[in-house]
Amino acid sequence: KADAFYALVKDLKARGAPIDGVGFHGHLQLDETMAIGSAQWKQQLAAGIKRFNDLGLEVLITELDVSIVLPANATELQDQASVFRDVLDVCLAAQKCTAFNMWGFTDKYSWIPRVRPGSGAALIFDENYTAKPAYFALRELLVVQP
Repeated sequence: KADAFYALVKDLKARGAPIDGVGFHGHLQLDETMAIGSAQWKQQLAAGIKRFNDLGLEVLITELDVSIVLPANATELQDQASVFRDVLDVCLAAQKCTAFNMWGFTDKYSWIPRVRPGSGAALIFDENYTAKPAYFALRELLVVQP
């Protein structure tokens, strides 16, 4: 899909279409390819952003969520936090990644359990609005140290 989308956008730009940017939806499912220590998917994301940037386009991370097979355990929540942090880190390091948006912020209203029964816990606050490790991982990355 990514290659086909890239080819389409490149062709449209070459024909003069007024395209300034593209959005990357990130409805991710936590699995071993995203576990701590696996840099391959992070490198693929960075390369994907770069090739659109190389076309002169902004890239926006849109609708990011990282679902977990329920019930989520502490290790999975830490791995999820790493994924959120890594996506933000890639975006911040990119030449023109201009937005980082999540599908929502609380699991209470997430679409995941309705569409993927048995999965959920995909956002940075739980259903009781309690911050999860992913919230703290993003905050740590965004806080400028003096």
